[in-house]
Amino acid sequence: MEVISSILKDDPPPIGTYVEDFPGELERIIGKTLRKDLNERYQHIKDLWIDLKDLNDELKFVAKLSHTADIISRSLKK
Repeated sequence: MEVISSILKDDPPPIGTYVEDFPGELERIIGKTLRKDLNERYQHIKDLWIDLKDLNDELKFVAKLSHTADIISRSLKK
C-alpha cells in the first residue's frame, strides 16, 4: 500500500540522480510524462514523439560535432 500511495502522491526522483551524464532534456521529457497533474502531461502522443525526435537529432548533431573536433585535433597534432 505504501508503494501505491507513493506512486500516486510523490514525484519520482530525477533519473540523473541514478544515471551519470543523463541528458537533461531527456530527463525533462520523462518528467513531463510522469507529472501527477494530467494537464501538465503531454496531451498528444505526437507532441511526445516530436520532443523525442528533436532530442535525438540534437544528440546526433552533438556526437557528430564531437567526432569532427576529435579528427581536427588529431590532425593538428601530426
